[in-house]
Amino acid sequence: MVTVTLAQRLHFVRAVLAGELQQNRAAELLDISDRQMRRVIRRYQIEGAAGLISRRCNRPSNHRLPEALCARVLGLLRAHYADLGPTLARQRLRAEHSIVLSVETVRTLMTGAGFWIPHRSRPAKTPPPRRRSACVGQLIQINGGVHPWFAQRGPLCTVLVYVDDATGRLMEVLFLSAASTFGYFAATRAYVEKYGKPLAFHSAQVALFQLHQPKNGSGAGATQFGRALYELNIEGVCANTPADQKRVDRAHKTMQTRLMTALRRGGVSTIAGANALMPAYMDAHNRRYAKSPRELRDAHRVLRQDEDMDAIFTARVARKVSQNLTVDYETNCYLIADTPAHQLLAGKYLEVYAYPAGGIELRASGRSIAYTIRGPHSEAVPRPLVGWVAPH
Repeated sequence: MVTVTLAQRLHFVRAVLAGELQQNRAAELLDISDRQMRRVIRRYQIEGAAGLISRRCNRPSNHRLPEALCARVLGLLRAHYADLGPTLARQRLRAEHSIVLSVETVRTLMTGAGFWIPHRSRPAKTPPPRRRSACVGQLIQINGGVHPWFAQRGPLCTVLVYVDDATGRLMEVLFLSAASTFGYFAATRAYVEKYGKPLAFHSAQVALFQLHQPKNGSGAGATQFGRALYELNIEGVCANTPADQKRVDRAHKTMQTRLMTALRRGGVSTIAGANALMPAYMDAHNRRYAKSPRELRDAHRVLRQDEDMDAIFTARVARKVSQNLTVDYETNCYLIADTPAHQLLAGKYLEVYAYPAGGIELRASGRSIAYTIRGPHSEAVPRPLVGWVAPH
């Protein structure tokens, strides 16, 4: 059915009266009968354009509720259910007063009486800003962002930023070609060796701490970075909302103007040069933007002597030892020395330690296992590991 406006109906009526359109054709276009079309034309000739308005306009509906029932329902709502929502109020009316109405009818009555405000008519709720942490080292926000830091003078690169939540201070900034596992390892190791171990690291990148699909032998759903934090007794906290990362996002926004200016004025166009400039920039940034914490204590913890940084900040993968005492890892086959102690490892799992410098170490129950590379190479050749790359 084609719905026409009042202006269209007026146009067709005038066309019929002017002899430009046949009456039956106009009735067909308006989707009405010939008899009704004659009534419309007659009403237009008597009353003018106002006669084309439907007689039902501004009249109460024939299906409206009786006034007595509306008054009774409103009285019950006012006396007993003014603090309830429409759905629950409708259920109470049906269960306790045998009044059967639809939810929308009850909602309309409650809205008209002022007992209920529709959600779209309510003022938007503005959540209060999240309170800063109490002291330095309680929560460190980390994030990595890709940006043309060198403009047209150098390559596109990534910067990892560590911001203290209590003060807003830049704690660690590291330029990298790409945000990878070993990149976060390097930045985190530099941080803990300089300040100590914070209570928690906070990141919006869930994939930085947890695997969406844990693989066999890779731990209980933890990434390499999450496993390293666990061994250091540092909690990994994932941001629930974008507002949770407000401190580090604000630092990124500030750096995209001030740091780029400092890099341009210093003639820096390489990653190594940018990392060399960062201590001076961080001092200037913190003097201008850092806040005083509510508590003066420092929550950082000192590294223990038994915490081996080289072993913690490595990529570890579990591999099964074959009956021939070989271990396959990436494109190499590692042959374990044939000794009585090593023969007990056949059919069991050991861990492959891939160091950031490229070295490979095999460990079983914490003990290093001697090996040789089986193939044309007579010794292990250090080469970079293809690591997981963090999403941007």
